[in-house]
Amino acid sequence: MNIKFRSVNSNESFFSLSIFSSQGIATGSPSHLYQLKTSKHRELFDQFDPVICTEPTETRLTKPAPDIFLACANRFPRPPASMSQCLVFEDAENGLVAALAAQMKVVFVPSLPLNVYNETIVKQATVQLDSLLKFDPVYFGLPAFNDS
Repeated sequence: MNIKFRSVNSNESFFSLSIFSSQGIATGSPSHLYQLKTSKHRELFDQFDPVICTEPTETRLTKPAPDIFLACANRFPRPPASMSQCLVFEDAENGLVAALAAQMKVVFVPSLPLNVYNETIVKQATVQLDSLLKFDPVYFGLPAFNDS
């Protein structure tokens, strides 16, 4: 397994999870903003396919509806037999609700203080972390990180 940690900024790191059979991005950002946000990290974000953005005219892909996550999973080279095979990393309440409605597992890494979120919704996440660095793939039956 090839798992690489990549520095994104001075406070945080992202990892490439080649332990997953497919990796996609389903974002509430329009494509021009997604390109701007990810432009300094193309090496990382080019690993994701498909990338589905929410364009201003595309209301069906708006979270908290599950459509954007379902569309992303269905565009994988080998779509999952069950949406419960999908693992979503989410930082917003609407995204958490959307992933749960899609019947996907959710790693919730809140981008705001926890007291601004609906506690009942947050408790439904499969896992809640305060940093992506605390993600443990073994919890989901995946191989442990090889961070050498």
